[in-house]
Amino acid sequence: GNGPDIDAFRGALMKSFSAGFLDADTAIEAEGDWSNTVRIKELLESSTIKLNGGSPELRQRGTLESERTMDSWKNSLMVNPVMLTTDMILEPISTFVEFADPNKKNAAYEGLKELLRGSFEKVANEEAAEEMKKQKHEQAMAEVQRQRAAAAEQARLHAEEIAARQERDRKEAAYREEKRKQEQEEKKKK
Repeated sequence: GNGPDIDAFRGALMKSFSAGFLDADTAIEAEGDWSNTVRIKELLESSTIKLNGGSPELRQRGTLESERTMDSWKNSLMVNPVMLTTDMILEPISTFVEFADPNKKNAAYEGLKELLRGSFEKVANEEAAEEMKKQKHEQAMAEVQRQRAAAAEQARLHAEEIAARQERDRKEAAYREEKRKQEQEEKKKK
């Protein structure tokens, strides 16, 4: 390979961090074509670490290496927390099973309920709320379409009424013009 196995590093880092802080003297046995070990300290020195929230003076690399300092930083998060920058939700695994095989969604959902010995009322309520929201949206769109159709019909009737009135006015004007001409001819005859 091109270097130490990333999963081996990740596993060793997680193991080293399991106490809540990094033991900088831990060594990771490199696998693959590498025949050396990598010390956590060396890995940390070549890595970028960014601690967010908590006490600003504890947001440094050394915080990860001391259990006491790490505990202090964790406690400072209660006073100066960091808000998540993304919305997060919990989804039952059945939601993702459905992408792979829609026929297995319900089985996965029921299996998870049985495994956790509970129900997912919140998920069910959210699904019901989402469905109701979708139905309301569809109803609103149907109402908008109905109103548009009614407005178009009203506009058509109004246009017909105006056309009929104009035709009536044209006929009346033509009748008055014809009558005026007849009266003029009668006056000429006299």
